[in-house]
Amino acid sequence: MDDLTPNNAQAYYNERYQPWLPARHRWRQYRTETFEGVWDKLTIPSLKHAKRYFSSIPPKTIFYSVIQHTDPRRMGSKINKKGFQIGNHLIVGLDLPFDFDMKGSELTYEALGEVRARTLKFYRFLLTRPELDMLYICFTGGKGFHILCNQNNLKLTEDPKKRLAQVTHDRKIYISKLLKEYNQWNNTVNICPFDYEISVDPYRFMRLPETAHKSGFVCKLIDPDQLYCPLQNFYVHHVNGGRPAIPITGEMTNILLRKRDEKVEETGRTSPSIYLFTYITSEVIGSPKNNIVILKYKAKPLNFIEPILHKLINSYKLTDLYLFKDRDTIYVVSLRVFQKERLKKIYARSLADNRHEFSKYGRTYMKAGYIRDETNNVVGKTTKFIKMIPTQYDEYISYGHYYLFKNHGIKMKGFIYGTGECIVSLVKGAVHTPGEVKW
Repeated sequence: MDDLTPNNAQAYYNERYQPWLPARHRWRQYRTETFEGVWDKLTIPSLKHAKRYFSSIPPKTIFYSVIQHTDPRRMGSKINKKGFQIGNHLIVGLDLPFDFDMKGSELTYEALGEVRARTLKFYRFLLTRPELDMLYICFTGGKGFHILCNQNNLKLTEDPKKRLAQVTHDRKIYISKLLKEYNQWNNTVNICPFDYEISVDPYRFMRLPETAHKSGFVCKLIDPDQLYCPLQNFYVHHVNGGRPAIPITGEMTNILLRKRDEKVEETGRTSPSIYLFTYITSEVIGSPKNNIVILKYKAKPLNFIEPILHKLINSYKLTDLYLFKDRDTIYVVSLRVFQKERLKKIYARSLADNRHEFSKYGRTYMKAGYIRDETNNVVGKTTKFIKMIPTQYDEYISYGHYYLFKNHGIKMKGFIYGTGECIVSLVKGAVHTPGEVKW
């Protein structure tokens, strides 16, 4: 599964790497391993420095300490060592890591599903613990997940020389108590769902999120609700910019390679055919500062989406919501016209998969037309209208989108705003003829 090379690591850290650093990052030590097997210790003062360090000499692995020191460069120096300074052992903080992994298992979806189930169950248990603040959840890029917490009842003795021994002792007691309460909550006996040695070790180093795993996949931060996604969704962020041609041997190969038209070259590697998609954008023609709401939820059931939508309706007076489905993706559309700053707040509270898209590009989109191949033949089904969620609000709505939906038999209400055109984007250029888009 060792798919990371110096070349694709260099390309990733130069072009696509988005640096992320933990809280109190200046008080942590970072360790990197080169492709020659040489380990190095360093401190990283800022995101800019992280980008510069890793793109200049791309490492094979990058880890960071869960413990925080006033002088992380000297972290781990022994008290009786010559030249020892008390500041070396002035521990100022300690995170609580939980590592969920496939111990000794072959990489299969069945094994990953078992790890995901353990992670989910323990995550729900952690939500009942008032003394723990969830810092993040990440997919390691390999065989499991990490959950990192802040233990806000951590107590540090006033004597700096005794802090390490104290936190080591207290952490073991706390983990034992936590496991006992977890088993009571879960109706089990002597079950430890995570790697015990990692959680009790104050000098443990964890893989830095957004960096590359030796498999070639990226250690990716995820939202808690993404734990419910299909298992294949975790293996999508690769240093090559997408899925590798043959990502993993054995059982995973046939599942990871999504069904699609493929051209098989003499090398045996695969390359996708070029498809033409049609999209409706959220922009309101004639009013460049305004957009409608288009939310995108991928691989999430309606019973997860609808409670969120009802909260948005009450908070922002959304007009009727129209739900469309494209395979495992649900699009939610409200034709009400909003200014961009207001829309940013709506997207931030929506938990939608495209919630960062609007802030980055100033618009969102919805797939609406047929999928066509290079010869313009239809090869895919259209987006399907599935239901409407009526609301009590009558507000200004986009005339262009109203006209497009009305032409396809969808009933709407509201005060017309903007022109009678709607941007329908193809692979190249834009077409202002709504009647060409079919459902």
